[in-house]
Amino acid sequence: MDQFSLHQIIIRKGQILDTTPEFISFKRTYLNKWGSVSFILHLIQRLIVDAGVDMAYVEGRKVALLAGAEMDLKKPSKEELYECITNKDEVASRIKIPSMMFKGQEGPILAATVIQKNWRTHKARVAYTYLKFLMSKATTIQRSFRLFQFQKQTKERVDELTNESLFVWKEMMEEFRQKWPAIKTRKRIEIHVNSLSIEEAKRISMDKFLQRENAQISRIFATKDPNVDVIYVSPFQMTPDVLGYYTKILEIGDIESGTKRVHFVVPENIEKFPNHFSLTQILLYSPKTLQRIKSMIKGKQAYIVPGQVSQDDVKLSIRLAIPIFSGEPQKQHLYSTKSGAKKIF
Repeated sequence: MDQFSLHQIIIRKGQILDTTPEFISFKRTYLNKWGSVSFILHLIQRLIVDAGVDMAYVEGRKVALLAGAEMDLKKPSKEELYECITNKDEVASRIKIPSMMFKGQEGPILAATVIQKNWRTHKARVAYTYLKFLMSKATTIQRSFRLFQFQKQTKERVDELTNESLFVWKEMMEEFRQKWPAIKTRKRIEIHVNSLSIEEAKRISMDKFLQRENAQISRIFATKDPNVDVIYVSPFQMTPDVLGYYTKILEIGDIESGTKRVHFVVPENIEKFPNHFSLTQILLYSPKTLQRIKSMIKGKQAYIVPGQVSQDDVKLSIRLAIPIFSGEPQKQHLYSTKSGAKKIF
């Protein structure tokens, strides 16, 4: 039986059927070199498993011959392993061996299919790359357009809020003008902000800008009116000697509780901005000082006494929710000039 057996080995679902009579006969026949034979079978089994072939038939005699060659320390190639398979036509389409894939009766058809598949893959990859390029450009355009729309909407919203705030501010100013005859006879707080809110180019070129903003410190003597308390916003931290000097003058001037009715305030962020920034601008960017002023005037009649009035003073008035002892900035600028005064006369 061992001499005339075909020694056909079956590999089914990746497993060698080692209980068949032919496999037992094959092993008995080549027992003397079974190590090399089992190694070749293992390589063929792995080839079948990698290809995903359910059923393969292996010719034992070719395996034995290949095992004899393998003893010369030459590892067999996939082509040599493939030659040991009996049902080549069934497994040829599954085993990816370029030199063996397209042999047999259906070889040309398989070759044409592979060429078409690779060509379609190439075309799809090129189309995808181009589409990805277009999508990146479209995404950039969409992102830029959304950003433009968002900026536009934000500007419109800011303008809307500004207009609403100005409308409320004008109503507050009109009410302040109408009630001024009564207000000036009652207890009130004056917030003096002597800010030179002029053009930036002039402020940069102006010598001793901070000292000029502090030149009207004599406003604290408004406390001579017993109904007036003063909050004086200073553009820099004054020394104890200077404060003591003005405190002494308040005492000499026989101003009732003068030192208690004058409060000096310095914006906490005064050192973080350039020296040419106006006092009103720095005060707007000093939230702690604003909160302190709000707590000092809470529930009391108060108003701002500005220096060179500007839109920044209007913003400060809106932030503190109190009126300005002044006209509108545009009219103020016009009628404070010689040509504006001539128009009045």
